[in-house]
Amino acid sequence: MENNALIQYGSTQDSRTFHAVRQTEQICAWTVLGIGGFLLLVLIANVLSSFFKHGMGEAILALLLVGVVLCLVFVGVTKLLELLVFKPWKAVRYSACAKRMAAEAQQNGLRPVAAHQWTWPQPGVLALDRQNNALFACVWGNGYERLLLSPREVIGVKVERESEIHTDTKHGGSFAIFSSGGWGYQFGSRSKSKSVTIERAFLEIHYQREGAAAPGWVAVPYGEERREADSMAVAIQQWQRQ
Repeated sequence: MENNALIQYGSTQDSRTFHAVRQTEQICAWTVLGIGGFLLLVLIANVLSSFFKHGMGEAILALLLVGVVLCLVFVGVTKLLELLVFKPWKAVRYSACAKRMAAEAQQNGLRPVAAHQWTWPQPGVLALDRQNNALFACVWGNGYERLLLSPREVIGVKVERESEIHTDTKHGGSFAIFSSGGWGYQFGSRSKSKSVTIERAFLEIHYQREGAAAPGWVAVPYGEERREADSMAVAIQQWQRQ
């Protein structure tokens, strides 16, 4: 038997979470762009200064040397920001969003027998309620629409896997004097690379809402917890067969 409060609840957007997540992502993106823009201005200033003082040759040399240094600075600064500022800040904000979404769902009558809530890369909630015969999902990918699906509306469930290969390369080299007023680094003398493969699992749920022109879908991230994604997929399939 379906719960009318849940059906009404499933037709709305969680605008509070949507705006919180969008604001957080925009602040992080604009911060990185601002750092990149500042370093680009530094590069342009160095190139122009070298051009007017020493000519085209020194300007090209400054472009190469300062460009490489500023690229390394940009990568280092953004990685530090991600590690020390963005990631902790997102973890706090997104954890609060996920907990609030789960609490609101229960307050509106959802009684899940299987549930999954996550905070990375954006927060979300997935819950299976057999008592009310409903599957609830609220994710970033569909603008935090509160989806409440009946068994007949779910047309497909599968677990997808993505693999990323992270390669860490360390270069060895020697310093050299390129001109009377500059220095540089000569790459390529020695290098060591180490590759690590990271697999991430996603639970894809395809659905067809009554009256909708085309099917929709949501992707639920499980990170490296592939077995949990498989278990939820099996639970949803068993619920459909009831």
